[in-house]
Amino acid sequence: MDLSKLSTGDKVIGGSGIALFLFSFLPWFKIEFFGRSVTQSGWHFFFTGIIPVLLGLVCVAWIVATKLAEVELPELPVPEGLLLLALGGAAALLVVLRLLIGGDDGGTDVLDRTIWLFISVL
Repeated sequence: MDLSKLSTGDKVIGGSGIALFLFSFLPWFKIEFFGRSVTQSGWHFFFTGIIPVLLGLVCVAWIVATKLAEVELPELPVPEGLLLLALGGAAALLVVLRLLIGGDDGGTDVLDRTIWLFISVL
């Protein structure tokens, strides 16, 4: 595996996809109620948690397959860079949406966003 085949953009996309995958396991929300604490990770949310992670992993798989494994994929009607931009942008938009919406606190208004959600947005 020769990483010198990757451009700077490929490294950023790959690193971002892997980072989002890892940060999705960490607590994004924390609820403290009567001295007890419960957390929710990115895997508690389908549309704004699991889908962005899968989009990021698709970007990583695309780069690994086309650049490192040199697999010939069928010609697409859009350039590769535009495809990766759209996938990464959609993933980022969904995580930002989760940041703005917040988690499910059952109407108690005691839900706190954790640092890992903010880092996942990056």
